[in-house]
Amino acid sequence: MSLVIKTTGWADYMDPAGGSWIKALITGAPDVGKTRSAAFWPKPIFMDCEDGRMSLADLAVPYGRVRSTADANALIEQLKFDMKRPPEKRKYLTLVIDTIDHYQKLAISERLQAERKEALSGWADWGWLDGHMQQFIEKVLNLEMNVVVNCHFKNVTEGEEDAKKVTQQLRLKGDVSNWLLEEFDLIGMMEVSYKAEKGERVRQRHIRWHNEPAFPLLKDRSGSLPQFTEVDFTADDYQRIWDCLMSRVDSLPASQDVETIDVPEDPSVQAAPPDVEGGPVDPGRLPQKKAVVKKAAAKKTAVKKAEPKPKKDEEPDTPMSDPTPDPLPPETPGGKPQEEPKEPSTPVPAPTNTLPDGAPETTTPAPEGPTEAIPEPEVQSSDDEAAAAIKLVTAELGAEEISKDRPDRYCGKQPDSHKKFPAVEGCGKDLSNENVARVNLTLLRAKTMLCSDCFTTWKTESVTGTERTTSNA
Repeated sequence: MSLVIKTTGWADYMDPAGGSWIKALITGAPDVGKTRSAAFWPKPIFMDCEDGRMSLADLAVPYGRVRSTADANALIEQLKFDMKRPPEKRKYLTLVIDTIDHYQKLAISERLQAERKEALSGWADWGWLDGHMQQFIEKVLNLEMNVVVNCHFKNVTEGEEDAKKVTQQLRLKGDVSNWLLEEFDLIGMMEVSYKAEKGERVRQRHIRWHNEPAFPLLKDRSGSLPQFTEVDFTADDYQRIWDCLMSRVDSLPASQDVETIDVPEDPSVQAAPPDVEGGPVDPGRLPQKKAVVKKAAAKKTAVKKAEPKPKKDEEPDTPMSDPTPDPLPPETPGGKPQEEPKEPSTPVPAPTNTLPDGAPETTTPAPEGPTEAIPEPEVQSSDDEAAAAIKLVTAELGAEEISKDRPDRYCGKQPDSHKKFPAVEGCGKDLSNENVARVNLTLLRAKTMLCSDCFTTWKTESVTGTERTTSNA
C-alpha cells in the first residue's frame, strides 16, 4: 500500500472525480422555477419525488416517478449503465432530483411502516435516517454526469425581540440539513424579483450564489460565479454557470506527483486463509441441548397418552421394559438435578404400547441427535426367522408389533394422528408382520410410515437439500 502526494490543479477544480461535471444544490421557495430551469441543462432526466411536473408538461422531458427508495436505486443503476457509452452517445447527461426533501419523506415513510411506528424516535431511527441519506447522496455525487439537487428551504428566526434575525435553512430532518451543505461546491438559491418595463410590473428570476449573514448556506468554492446568474428558462441557464466556471480553467496548473509514501499494513487486521470456505453450517453439527430438553418432555407426554384403558374381558398387552434404564441426571453442587439432562452416547429407544382395536394411533418421537445405523434382519419365509425379527424389534428396539388385521399399512401412508406433519412419498409396499422389523424401525425414526429403504433415501435427500424436508427428521 502507498500514499501518493500530489499538487492541486485543474483536475481538482470541477468534479472531485476529475470530470468536468457540475454538481449543484439549488434551494428556494415553492414556485420560483427550480424545476423548469433544471430542465434546460444538457440531456436531463428527472427523479421526480413530489409529482410536481406541471411546469414541464410542454417540454417532453424524461422522468422517473419515484415512489420508494427502491425506485430511486433502480434509476441510479440504469444511469450507471448509460454512463458506459461515450458522452455524445449517451441518453442522459444531467440528473435532476426534484426534490431531496420529498425523497427523505419517502425514506421516513418506509421506515415507519417497517417499524410500525407513527414517528421517528430514538437513536436507532435517527441514526438510520442519517446513514441512509449519506449513502444516497454519495451514490448521486459519484455519477459521471451533471447533478442538480433541488431542495425547499424554511425561514428560521433567531435572536431576541430587539435583535431578531431571519435566516434560511434546508427543509430536511435530522443532521442531514447540516452535513449536506458540505457535500456540494456550488449551493445557490433561486429567487424572484420584479422590475418595471414599459409601465408594467415584470417578474424575473435569478440564482443567488454569494453567502451573506441572511444567506449563510450559499456557497461558491470556485470563486468564479457572480452574485447572481439570470434565469430565463432557456439553455442559457446552464451556459451562464458553465462559462463562469470555465473562465478560470486556462489559468490553473496541471497536477503533478510529488512523492509516494509506503503505508504499512495494519498487523491487527488478518486476512482469512485462502482455503477457508463459507456457507451454512451442517445442521447435524449444531448444538442440540435445548432441542433435547424439548424432545424429552414431549416423549414423557406421549408415553402417558399411549396407555389406554383395557377393555372388559380382554387382557392388555404388557409393554416391554427397557433393559437399560435411563441414568439419573447429575446433581448440581446445591443438590438439585440439572435442568438439561446429559445426552447419552447411544440413542435410547422410546417404548411404545400395543393399541387395542379402535384406539387412536400414537407414536413416540425420535430421539434427538444422530442415530447409529441398525442392521436390518433379512426377511425369509421361515416362521422361525420371522419370529426372530419380531423379537428383535419388540425387545431390543421397544417398538410395537403390527397385527395382521391392519392391512391398510403400506409404505407412504400417513397415520391419522400425524396429519399435522408433512407426508413423505414412499414406495407403496405393503407393511405387515411379514416385514415387521422394517415397519417398526421406521415408526421410531419418522412421523410417517416408510419402509427402511425409503426412509434411508428420504433422509439422505433431506440432508443434502434435494428434496423437501420435514420437522420430524
